[in-house]
Amino acid sequence: MPLLVSMISPKSTENNTFFDGFGGGGSVSFEMAQHFSKIVYNEKNTEITSMYEVIRDNPKELIEKLKYAEQNNNKEFFLKIRNWDRHTSFKSIDKISLAMRTIYLNKVCFNGLYRVNLKGQFNVPYGKYKNPKIVDEENIMELSVLFNSKILITNEDFWTPISSEVKPYDVVYFDPPYDQGDSKSFIEYNNDRFGFQEQKRLSLYMDELTHKRVYVVQSNSATERMKGLYNKFLDDNSIIEVRRLVGAKVTSRQPIEELLFSNFKMVDKNEDSAE
Repeated sequence: MPLLVSMISPKSTENNTFFDGFGGGGSVSFEMAQHFSKIVYNEKNTEITSMYEVIRDNPKELIEKLKYAEQNNNKEFFLKIRNWDRHTSFKSIDKISLAMRTIYLNKVCFNGLYRVNLKGQFNVPYGKYKNPKIVDEENIMELSVLFNSKILITNEDFWTPISSEVKPYDVVYFDPPYDQGDSKSFIEYNNDRFGFQEQKRLSLYMDELTHKRVYVVQSNSATERMKGLYNKFLDDNSIIEVRRLVGAKVTSRQPIEELLFSNFKMVDKNEDSAE
């Protein structure tokens, strides 16, 4: 995150917007809210965006439900909440209860993983933590203020909210499900596959944004085909070493190479040429 912030923050101005095309848990958007006056957070996973809409609109009600979960937390209660999505009544559960479920499962499941099976059912086991912090009241209220003041939540394909609002010198960050190459990768924890054809579509969109003089930063796996796909954007500093903080096995948390690259030089060069 520090490296990403150091890349993006110098491009912030009073008039430009930061777009997070694959928002995930939202940590990048929340950090960038310190540097930009407007954030567009986009995430296709409706469970996550619905949770943030509840934090925006019903933070106090959510806190009360989380307090109940904290008071009753044990393996039996965890399995009961986890198994909601095994029943047809799941679709009729209110948004606040579903948001509580998302946060509660994340706080107490094994290693904080988000993983679903091919049926879309959450299947991470109980974590057996001694004293998990299930209710973070201060953080929820702070996020509610952010969502109501400067962060717009969208639930679309990665290009949809960007294409409709982006303007020259806005900043876009793409952190797509990583390319698998010839082996399994972190994408295995999500049943919504983002294959190589989607990766190519993203690369074409990055070209389009570059032509429109929009700043773009992207993270991806350092597979050979990703290096080839984004070759014109890469330099000696584009390959970085990171350590996974979650994973069911210790081996999945070893340092690995990733790509972190931008089109900044190309956009700035085009601007200099225009002058």
